Amino acid sequence: MNSPKGGPTTDQGKAVASRNAVTHGLTAKRWINPVEHHNYQTYLAALNQDYQPQTVMEQTLIEALADTKTRLERFHGAEDSLFHLAQEQAGSPDLVANSFGVDDQDVIDDLSDHAFGIENPNNSPNEELFAELIRHTEEDISGWGYITNNMPLLRTRIIEECEKESVDIEQLMGRYKGNASTLPVFTLFVTVDEDTDTRQDDKVDLSARKVPREYFIAYIQALYKLTKRRSMVNAVMVGFDNRAQLLQSAALPDGQTLDRIMRYRTALERQFSKTLGELLHIIKLRES
Repeated sequence: MNSPKGGPTTDQGKAVASRNAVTHGLTAKRWINPVEHHNYQTYLAALNQDYQPQTVMEQTLIEALADTKTRLERFHGAEDSLFHLAQEQAGSPDLVANSFGVDDQDVIDDLSDHAFGIENPNNSPNEELFAELIRHTEEDISGWGYITNNMPLLRTRIIEECEKESVDIEQLMGRYKGNASTLPVFTLFVTVDEDTDTRQDDKVDLSARKVPREYFIAYIQALYKLTKRRSMVNAVMVGFDNRAQLLQSAALPDGQTLDRIMRYRTALERQFSKTLGELLHIIKLRES
């Protein structure tokens, strides 16, 4: 029976082909997945078709060509993966934040929440409150009276926070000092006061004036840090998506890793070229 089209025709070539099942079974161990093994078999069949090997040496060189070609495809894929990975990493919140000159981990965490849609930043202190806080120094703030007369947004914030948590101002402020338990407690928001808003405000003011100045200072410092962080987050979020896209477009893999991959690829290309040259030379000698 005639040999299959593209197969070897000499006795030596047929002998090599008869051992293909064993040879391919062994080479399969060198491939990192079934796709590579399939690619190797495909290249081997195509090279056999193209060059019609007649000797063991020709068949060996063709197998070497198929092997090298398959490994070249592996490194091409590795390069593509490195670039894709670098692009994904370049869009991470910490790198985007760093590109804006931000290295505050709390800000980066908030940006991460934003990027994954976890948090709605509108629920945090607003820009107007932050602007009010930075207009007043610690030396200016003498206590509740000063806050009432000069910092209306802060006053509203404190009262709303107390209402939300059902605590009074002294309890809220006491959280910012270790000796808060020594203060008397005035419960302002546990029950509904049926008096007028004016009388309620008077009651709030009377209680709040008992809070030591340093408690308000400690609270304001914490609130300032929070509002500053939110302002930074808001500022970065304005250009976050566009900056992330730019960073991803310009991203390059780690230089050392990419250089190593390129060296391997170059070595394989040279090996492929050398093997092909040897094969063509042998075929030419045989045909001459």
